[in-house]
Amino acid sequence: MVVAAYFDEFLLSLLPNPNPKESFYSRIERAFKAGYVSAIEQHDLHVIRELRNSFAHNMRVSRFDADRAKQVESLTIWQKVSKRPYYRKKMRSPRQRLLYVAAAISARFINRKGKTVLPGDDPALWTAAYPPLTSF
Repeated sequence: MVVAAYFDEFLLSLLPNPNPKESFYSRIERAFKAGYVSAIEQHDLHVIRELRNSFAHNMRVSRFDADRAKQVESLTIWQKVSKRPYYRKKMRSPRQRLLYVAAAISARFINRKGKTVLPGDDPALWTAAYPPLTSF
């Protein structure tokens, strides 16, 4: 839930004419249409939003069950990096994988200078846009 809140607030600060009452879904879509968010980021932010909703609507569950683990596995950035066995071996839990994707999206936002993404434009996989796995 914290990861989703971080990106929700980040998008609010990024978008022109910020509206604090706007939904996270709307912010993702508006950021994508304005060129601030790539197609991969748009997809993964929606998955993060859905995970947040899943946890928020069932407060008794505090762990990643099979359905939530599948959602994490569907993250496009995770699918790309997990092709390298090293990453899959080092990040065994859905939580670790989700945190990696969040770090990657955050790094991409930080390294991006303003509105530079065109719809469908995503950086090559092994660039600074994808943080190296050094802290595990």
